[in-house]
Amino acid sequence: MKIARVSVDGYRLLSNFQLDLRDDLSLIIGKNNTGKTSLLNVLIASLAGSQSYVFEDFSIATQKTLVSALMTEEACYPEVDLSIALTVEIQYDETDNLRNLSSLMVNLSPEARTVHLRFRSEISPEQFGLLHADFASSLASIDRALNNKITAVDRRDEAHRFLSKNLQGYLIRNVVSFDPEDASNILDLTNDQRLIRRVLNLEYVSARRSVENRDAGKGGKNSGRALSRLSSQYFNDHTGGNEASEGFIQLAAQAAFTDRKFSETYASVFKDVMQKVKLFGAKAGLTGDIHILSNIQPETLLNDSTTVKYGDPDSLLPEDHNGLGYLNLIAIVMEIEIRVLRMRTATEAGTADINLLVIEEPEAHTHPQLQYIFIKQVKALLKENKKNHALQLQTVLTTHSSHITSESDFADIKYFRRIDDHVEARNMTDLEEKYSNDPKQYHFLKQYLTLTRAELFFADKAVLIEGDTERILMRAMMRKIDEGDLDCESPLGSQNISVVEVGAHSQVFDNFLEFTGLKALIITDIDSAVVLTGEKGKKRTAGVAVTSGTHTTNGALKYYFRLSKSRLDDEGDLQGLRSRARAEKQLSKKNGVWEIAAEAPFLFVAYQTPEAGYEARSYEDAFIHINRQFIVDHLESFRGLKNTALFSDPSRTAYELAENCISKKTHFALDVIYAETGSNETSTGWKIPSYISEGLLWLRDA
Repeated sequence: MKIARVSVDGYRLLSNFQLDLRDDLSLIIGKNNTGKTSLLNVLIASLAGSQSYVFEDFSIATQKTLVSALMTEEACYPEVDLSIALTVEIQYDETDNLRNLSSLMVNLSPEARTVHLRFRSEISPEQFGLLHADFASSLASIDRALNNKITAVDRRDEAHRFLSKNLQGYLIRNVVSFDPEDASNILDLTNDQRLIRRVLNLEYVSARRSVENRDAGKGGKNSGRALSRLSSQYFNDHTGGNEASEGFIQLAAQAAFTDRKFSETYASVFKDVMQKVKLFGAKAGLTGDIHILSNIQPETLLNDSTTVKYGDPDSLLPEDHNGLGYLNLIAIVMEIEIRVLRMRTATEAGTADINLLVIEEPEAHTHPQLQYIFIKQVKALLKENKKNHALQLQTVLTTHSSHITSESDFADIKYFRRIDDHVEARNMTDLEEKYSNDPKQYHFLKQYLTLTRAELFFADKAVLIEGDTERILMRAMMRKIDEGDLDCESPLGSQNISVVEVGAHSQVFDNFLEFTGLKALIITDIDSAVVLTGEKGKKRTAGVAVTSGTHTTNGALKYYFRLSKSRLDDEGDLQGLRSRARAEKQLSKKNGVWEIAAEAPFLFVAYQTPEAGYEARSYEDAFIHINRQFIVDHLESFRGLKNTALFSDPSRTAYELAENCISKKTHFALDVIYAETGSNETSTGWKIPSYISEGLLWLRDA
């Protein structure tokens, strides 16, 4: 038995939203503001019943509709659905114990294998009538107080204020089990929460964990004692608050022993004052002795008298001497254990049939190594509870951490993508289907993303480059562009842009870019070549200067621009690339094909273009041409060059210098940075090749 799918309607960006859950762990990732936290809020509000909804929780469209409906003279219920709903699809099979679930079933067909539960908060027509009347009364009171009827603009503002403050009181909550194939087949469960609880239980580990490393002696009573409080909470949950439990009996026995010892000490400490009290009491008619006794309460002992320390027995340190990362890691593991303990005793009959553990952003304060450790250990922890405690446990974990993502199974990933005013949840298994014609590409992409570049899942934009040379200088190029336009409202340096080297494999990222909606810049080389025929008539291509070439050997250019004339027996597409306008380099994918897009493109393919009377073939070629004097001025700093005397020969082209003088490309890129660092204030520094500037400016403004 498991939750197969959850659906949400009407909550913020989540409308017509569906998410398939994995049997064990569903890892929810995506860029900021894509609804990850919204999903958790709906799950908690519906399944845990810990909160209700407010006006701002409704979708923007519903908010506008409600405001407009309140502005009318007569109450007229809007045609749109004024509700927030979570639907949970539970799957079961013939091996499951259906004792609890049978109480929720409406489809009793032997072939049925699903139960659908809908948790809904709505404004019914009757409640809307009350809402409209109460708002009208509120407006009338305002008009009387001001002795004047407020303007239409003020009335609209007042509608917003009234709804924000009061809407919660007009919502009606209902829970039903329903048959999606038969709208009339419904079972009302609104007043039967215990039945639902036996089947479905949720526990939540919030991102707002109260860990801090302020000194306990400086920050108040509870400062620096997060782990101590959790240890107390763990004991209470472990014993279930049961005074007959073994743990509680042990604690109570020790408390009773300590009571006797304290009482003996109290008798000695308070002996003098008690004698005086007795003397005065006797004169006032009080008879009998007075005793001060210790009365330690086991149930409060841990709350007030427990502390967690770490280190060697001879040098124990308080918990707040640990870094926040370690505190957070320990705290979240303890919280998970506490939540799992609660799951085991969630109902009067024990464990619920399905347990959903929600963990929100566990990476807070932790460095990458701890994030790797966490996701590995939490998987082991969850498996251990399922195996040793027969706990039917599904986990939903949200994260912004590329490190946690990279350590997770690719199939567990649920990618949230925002499209206009709604959010879609996409499965990585769906992406695999897009590569069904070439599984090798999918396996390459899977390994590449999980091993080195999971950050792409969280980026807003991406720059795909061929190698280390461009990567080393790319951030410096972005900074130069920003410094050249200080009035730009959204400089490259302030945007969430991921720069990744993909070698000659940028076309492999085709479906991934479409899947995630990443706006991407591909920076590649024109790779001009000619076709040569050998002695035996066998043809091959050979790299040449652009002006001498006929073909391109660049696979990315052939793929994204759908070039068809660059086979060995064709005349070549190089001339078309050389004359291609900027607008023809911005693309969108339509019906599975990359096409030139005049509006809203999300891909730009940049390669060398004519600059200062010259056409370069490669990145190094283009860089040397426009920075030749800079290199000559700092030649002693360039350790990655050979044959440096050729730079003094004006007859040598940049193409020849790139071919004959660069010994190590990465060293050459580092030399550029080092040379500019040592430049004096009058030096103009190096310049960015125009085709890269063109691409970066497009990306900045995209």
